[in-house]
Amino acid sequence: CTVVELLTGSPPYFDLQPMPALFAIVRDQRPPIPAGVSPELKNFLTRCFHKDPEARPSAAELRRHDWLKDVKTPGGARTAGVTGTEAGTGTLAGAGAEYA
Repeated sequence: CTVVELLTGSPPYFDLQPMPALFAIVRDQRPPIPAGVSPELKNFLTRCFHKDPEARPSAAELRRHDWLKDVKTPGGARTAGVTGTEAGTGTLAGAGAEYA
């Protein structure tokens, strides 16, 4: 949900009142994925949004996801998705042109 909030400026279901938002969380298969995101990011979010924890990938598996494969870690290793080295200067690569 944090990635969705970074892309849109609001968390999923922000436009709903608390009780309808809770019902939507239970009813919907997953939170809505913003339009215009790359196929890699859509796949990443879809995998993260599985309601069954056993069906979700581990953090280690997500670090190897195509959307994150070129991200530089603090130790200098590369793993994609974010460019820029200072807070507020990065972009979400593959997020879609309207978000970069």
